Amino acid sequence: MKKILLLTSVVLAVLSGCGSLDINEDPNHPGDSNVSADIVMPSAQTYIAGTYGDLFYNLGGFFVQYFDQNPTANQYNNLTWYNITPDENLTDRIYANYYSGGLMDIKKVQEKTKNTADIYAAEVMRVFAFQTLVDLTGETPYSEALQGSAKQMPKYDDGKDIYLGLLRELDSVEAKINPEEAMECKDLITGTSAGSWKGDVSKWKGFANALRLRMYLRLIQGGVDAASYTEKAKTLVQSGAFFSGNIEYNPEFKDEKDKSNPWYETNKRQLAPNHVAAMPIISYMTGTNDPRISYSFEMATMGDNAGKYAGLLPGTHAEKGFTYDNIGYFSALKYYVTKPVELFTQAELQFLKAEVYAKYLSDDASAKAAYEAGVKADFSTRGYKEADADAFLAQSATSWDAQGSTDAKLHLLYMQKWVALLYMDPFEAWSEQRRTNVPEWNKTDARGIAADATTYTAGNLIYPYRNDLGKDVAPVRLFYCTASINVNKNAPKQPALTVPVFWDK
Repeated sequence: MKKILLLTSVVLAVLSGCGSLDINEDPNHPGDSNVSADIVMPSAQTYIAGTYGDLFYNLGGFFVQYFDQNPTANQYNNLTWYNITPDENLTDRIYANYYSGGLMDIKKVQEKTKNTADIYAAEVMRVFAFQTLVDLTGETPYSEALQGSAKQMPKYDDGKDIYLGLLRELDSVEAKINPEEAMECKDLITGTSAGSWKGDVSKWKGFANALRLRMYLRLIQGGVDAASYTEKAKTLVQSGAFFSGNIEYNPEFKDEKDKSNPWYETNKRQLAPNHVAAMPIISYMTGTNDPRISYSFEMATMGDNAGKYAGLLPGTHAEKGFTYDNIGYFSALKYYVTKPVELFTQAELQFLKAEVYAKYLSDDASAKAAYEAGVKADFSTRGYKEADADAFLAQSATSWDAQGSTDAKLHLLYMQKWVALLYMDPFEAWSEQRRTNVPEWNKTDARGIAADATTYTAGNLIYPYRNDLGKDVAPVRLFYCTASINVNKNAPKQPALTVPVFWDK
């Protein structure tokens, strides 16, 4: 146990620094021929999950309007104003931690062991990493990456080709699993300290199938062999071959420096509080009498908002007429020091299943069951009672049966997925909002809402009051890693932030 915590502490310390970038070399493991796969596996997981639970989490939360910049601080002004340029280097640390850290370590695990269960678990983590990179920037080095001096300037592959390649990889590695082998590597995702951190290959298979389902739906949305992937999605959902509980990274976080949840470590321990609730999520959750609001937010303590949950109108930070001298005018975000990093929640899985049942299998009863299971799973994850979920689902606004059409039921499903991913997986929420266009963007922007509040529909996203990207537009991707672009002659030109990734149609 001490070894695992020490490793986690060291790697999380690396994650909080900028470092240099070489996506073909891992500077933290020179000449590591004597390091076993058993040690490298948790390092790979820590790099990827630690990065995802911090940097991805923050970006997604701003873009899907869970939170906004605290009006008395300035750390994330440019995110809320969409004043994002390549010089922001927002993806540089992600690339460094993913490529030089996690993905290189995964490659080493697969080279250092012959245990097919461990190789497979590493492969599933590799698929997760590349899939989230595609969803972030669209194109990224894949087929020529991680090859050392043989390919020092790897090409950037199209996101569609990466998705298809990942699915082929997953099938190939899974077919080679020896059913007689158990995992030997320490596993901080499906293992527990009580079981000496030995992983569960069956849970990794369930995770892999959930990733398949997620990618199938995005391939369908992107018009990539939609008929074939629709059939694959239907078959997969009907198989029921998924995981129980949540897929989460939890090396037994502690309330100690460099040993706590990475989001907490960055935004509570290292920085002054920078987040307050955004108006969209607060308006929807209060409008549906959702008790889960208390899990993520504090009540406001000042002015007309005192004693209520209140969200900031997006993009009004530091704008004339919207300046506040205390964070207390709005609902502050809560921070959890030992919260696991969620990689795939049961709630998200159930919502994906419900979508397939409703949209492609015309099975309303199964869709309803999966929808309600998704809501209940999220209530449970947050520590609420099943009776709380039952009461919530009994309301006409959130009842499956109360919706008048399949489209209305899907809209409710997508809205509840948005709520369920709050404080669980904000980056996935942003990806799903781009795929489903729910929540939709309000017809009037923040300036129009400020002038006439009746033009706002609760739960709609809001184009910011100050929007440096342009009127009625929002980021739908991030820039490529600047350090990579500057040295890699095979890198493409930076795309505009308004150019969607391949599946966002």
